[in-house]
Amino acid sequence: MKKNFFPDSQCQILLKSAACPFLSAALVLLAVFGMKNGIFAQTQSAPSAEVAQRLSVLEKGFEEAAEREAELPYKTALLTMNESYVGAVERALNAAMQAGNTAAAVALRDEKKRIEKDEELPSEQADAHASPPIPESLKRLRKTYRETMALHASIRLMRLYPLFDKYSQALNALAVELTKAGKLDDAVQVKKVNEEVSKARTTGNTEPVTVEIGRA
Repeated sequence: MKKNFFPDSQCQILLKSAACPFLSAALVLLAVFGMKNGIFAQTQSAPSAEVAQRLSVLEKGFEEAAEREAELPYKTALLTMNESYVGAVERALNAAMQAGNTAAAVALRDEKKRIEKDEELPSEQADAHASPPIPESLKRLRKTYRETMALHASIRLMRLYPLFDKYSQALNALAVELTKAGKLDDAVQVKKVNEEVSKARTTGNTEPVTVEIGRA
């Protein structure tokens, strides 16, 4: 498994794509709340089979919509961004060598090697305290890369928010339906799933979620 080009602290909301030349390889599914993670199996009071199936259908619909409307466009944008960065580093390296700027050429050569080895991009704080100092040409490249990454991450989240909302609304409607039918235990389980969906939306967390259902 390859490392992220960004440190973990900068990657919490970033899609990880095997196709990216220097981002790691796992396409993370969003907000997994279904049977496949053993959520219901590990609880004392599981919902009925019918409700578990309906939860599974809602989860699948959310995941498919998230992949189609947010994750795939984001992954495509990252591919383009990474290819552009590699090209920009190579052009800056050639310019530095032509100008006889040894310090800049060495730094850019090392940046190119870092990319080829799929190593992490140092943090901005590390850049600020680097010794020897990072040449301005590389500073500008990294600044543009970070800003572009942040922009794409923001766009991705904006696409995800309405999907989370739709998912949450469907879960809420199911809980209301179950309550009206007197299936209170099932309604409680659904509401707990919905609480975790709301938390994932608030934090932007896309890691699989474990929901402790059926426990006080």
